[in-house]
Amino acid sequence: MEKIFKEEHQVSYGDCDETGKIQLPHLIEHFMQVSNDQLTSGGAGIHDLLKQNLGWVVVEYHLDIDRLPEAGEKITVTTNGSGYNRFFEYRDFGIIDSTNKKMVDVKSQWVILDLKNRKITEADDQMMQKFGNPYLKHMPRFKRLRPLKEYRSSKKYTVRYYDLDTNHHLTNSIYFDWMIDTLPREFLNSHTIKSIDISFKKEVQYGAQALSEVKLDSERLISYHLISNQGETSALAEIIWRGIKKIDLQGLVTLALLVAMNVVLQKISFGPATVKVGLGFIGSALLAYYFGPFWGGVGAVLSDLLKSAVFGVEGGFFPGFILSAIVGVVIYAIFLYQKPIKWWRIIAATLLVTIVVNVLMNTYWIHLLYGLDLRAAFLQRILKELIVPWIQIVLLYVILNALQRVKIKR
Repeated sequence: MEKIFKEEHQVSYGDCDETGKIQLPHLIEHFMQVSNDQLTSGGAGIHDLLKQNLGWVVVEYHLDIDRLPEAGEKITVTTNGSGYNRFFEYRDFGIIDSTNKKMVDVKSQWVILDLKNRKITEADDQMMQKFGNPYLKHMPRFKRLRPLKEYRSSKKYTVRYYDLDTNHHLTNSIYFDWMIDTLPREFLNSHTIKSIDISFKKEVQYGAQALSEVKLDSERLISYHLISNQGETSALAEIIWRGIKKIDLQGLVTLALLVAMNVVLQKISFGPATVKVGLGFIGSALLAYYFGPFWGGVGAVLSDLLKSAVFGVEGGFFPGFILSAIVGVVIYAIFLYQKPIKWWRIIAATLLVTIVVNVLMNTYWIHLLYGLDLRAAFLQRILKELIVPWIQIVLLYVILNALQRVKIKR
């Protein structure tokens, strides 16, 4: 029998969330379908095991997600048994797009459950060999998940009839539904999943009152999940997220407004000539804070080009300063984008921009543009750059704290 089993599937709109990406429960159902089809072809599918009063039960998943399939997309879903030992069977899954690029890669651990006694049975050597599964002397390792001491929010759920599978307990795809449902809608629409580790500890039966708890670390972009039943852990998960670079019409309008504001701010300064403080850094920091390194960088380029077109540039247009603007926004974004406002973040971002952009890059551009001695140009800037950053730090902290509760559409 062919070791890697493949099926062509199409993602329906009913499978997707409001962003047009497949919902996690439906993603898992695609995996369940392809694995059952392969197992059925070898006499080990769901209905084959039910005749023996047995059932397949998943224990662990690890998912790596490059991107999620979208509504209407044709995908290839793959599966293969990757090994077994006395009690556990290991199965891999994958999703490949139309260009033959792997979008999702999954490792999983399974057991066969005696449905009458609700106990694990030993693996069937003959069945495993039929599918080409090698016997493993060492168990593959999955991430060890432990419950946190406390979680930030929770929701209660009752196990309904349609939540059950043929093993007569809560089907594993519903766990994903309950976990995702505890996260804020705004967060889900602005982030996508990078990886998931989930461990199923104890089955949940019909009519049970389950509690789904979550703690979201917005700084590290990790959500920690616990589903429990009567105080006992049923499932644990850790999901790593990444921000979405997509921007809609409202976001583009907001970006345009920030670009225009940045152009104006770059023309405003105060203080004596030796330590003159320009306000352009505020525009760069806001582009980074609201739009991140990619779209913030785009905004920085547009700001520089627009400023050159409207006000002109002394000495003529020089592309090096555009690069400086991009690097500045990227540095600010590393510390500020989708991160809580902290003194240390603003200090680190400001000092790095000062050193990398102002002292090193811009000094070199001035040397190239005007032919000034590099050492003399550096000494000319050093006094200002020793004083000005601390003023910028205070201003940024006050401004960002005032703005952090303002919901701006990205």
